Amino acid sequence: MTTALYRIAALAILPAAALAAPADPAASWRPPVEKVEVPPEELPPSLQKYQETSFRYRHLWIPRAVLDTWYFDADATEWPYVEGRPGVTADAYGLEYGIRNKGSNGIFYVEFIDASMNSGYWDDIEEPPDHLDGDWLEPTAGLGAVAFGADYAYEAHLVKVEQTQGAFGWSFLFGGGLGMAILTGDLNRWGPDAAGNPGYKRYIDGAPSDGVKELPAAFPMVDVNAATRLNFGNRAVFRIEGGLHTFVYFGATVGVML
Repeated sequence: MTTALYRIAALAILPAAALAAPADPAASWRPPVEKVEVPPEELPPSLQKYQETSFRYRHLWIPRAVLDTWYFDADATEWPYVEGRPGVTADAYGLEYGIRNKGSNGIFYVEFIDASMNSGYWDDIEEPPDHLDGDWLEPTAGLGAVAFGADYAYEAHLVKVEQTQGAFGWSFLFGGGLGMAILTGDLNRWGPDAAGNPGYKRYIDGAPSDGVKELPAAFPMVDVNAATRLNFGNRAVFRIEGGLHTFVYFGATVGVML
């Protein structure tokens, strides 16, 4: 009876001891997995992603035909001043950071818009016309805006970089976006006085201004863009563009790919 009990205990202990025994290191060894870096240009086009930083310049203006909707000009009957209404133009200088893949571009920008508007006489349209109730406006130094925003552009490739053995590519971009501009500087204003002297006469006579014209502290930047881009071996890019940047504009961008 005792011998039988010893045999039963041995049968119960042996499997547990076998499970508790340390595993053979040689049996569990696996070779390390080597991480392979694949250059972006060797990935499938749908997986290729690039970054770029760029400097851009844009010339902006409001067409005279648009201003004619709200203000008289020298072609108006009985226009009183020797010179016509000034134009509204500006030059924008900015930096861009872009992320793009095969057909999509995300562009983030910050820029300074330097107004190049001249001083002059502005007479708003009313019925019946009163050409002596307008304002003489003179921009202060630094009139402009600091703007920032983001755009999306779809890219259509005419010549792919792979087709020229990495030398260059040519494409067209179409898109738009939104941003915000914060106004800098002011417009000094001379209006007509109680004696009936118009604002332009008071300015010429050296009278002090009536203060600054009320302008919004900030305004939206609405973008509708069309561009053509040259890609030099995925190292440098050059873009010529035009469209709407709240103002009508044309410009150029040059940058490097990271």
